[in-house]
Amino acid sequence: MVLRLSVATLVLITGCATAQPPSLTYTLLVENIEDPENLVTGSGGVLYGTTGPETHQAYSVAPPASPGAPWTYTVIHTFNGGADGNPNPGLVIGKGGVLYGTTYEGGCAGTGTPNPVCGIVYSLTPPASSGGTWTEDIIYKFGKNTSPTTGVVIGAGGVLYGSTVFGGANGDGAIFSLTPPESPGTPWTYTLLYSFTGGSDGHGPVKFVMGKDGILFGTTSNGGTGHGTLFALKPPAAPGDTWTKEILCSFAGGSSGDDPSV
Repeated sequence: MVLRLSVATLVLITGCATAQPPSLTYTLLVENIEDPENLVTGSGGVLYGTTGPETHQAYSVAPPASPGAPWTYTVIHTFNGGADGNPNPGLVIGKGGVLYGTTYEGGCAGTGTPNPVCGIVYSLTPPASSGGTWTEDIIYKFGKNTSPTTGVVIGAGGVLYGSTVFGGANGDGAIFSLTPPESPGTPWTYTLLYSFTGGSDGHGPVKFVMGKDGILFGTTSNGGTGHGTLFALKPPAAPGDTWTKEILCSFAGGSSGDDPSV
């Protein structure tokens, strides 16, 4: 698949409230990237993303020093499909330009875990000097029958929020958080925020975003009235209390839609 994006195109699309549509400029930045999607923009306009299961890499695309010159494509990490799995689409950027993401398999917690559908949450720390090696750290390893199928979002204090399509208390998927350690080198703190039941609240959370006041909005691929749900998960008033789930829409199929994926 070919990546066909330009900074000009992205800016113009977001400002489309004009009487006449703007004239968009098409620029081919890089070609022959496998399944590029969900790019994020870092310092200096550098784009970051991941590739599909054939190459399973994280990469950057840096703008040229002078207009019209080629953009620079760089592989910053290659996943091995085993200890660190294969990456899901989507990265987020934290403090110091650190990238965070998930893999949908590999890295299973414990020893002798027979099911390869596990997954990890990882970080990629940029090098101290240009051209150096990025450093991967595995923040959290999931056990069998879990599998995060989307990336994470980042909230206040650098806390990461994510979902697993299986797992949780009922095996129907879960929403979790990972709180960074107070001192470097110590473990992140995993907290199970909500376990889906597979009934009216849905099964298998797919993707979500963070809204105002830290509320998480997301979808499930099925459940509800049979064709998926749109939900909100609200943080508690006091730390450590229970998060509150609200179903905003239960898809019934047909004209009302079904199986939401974003």
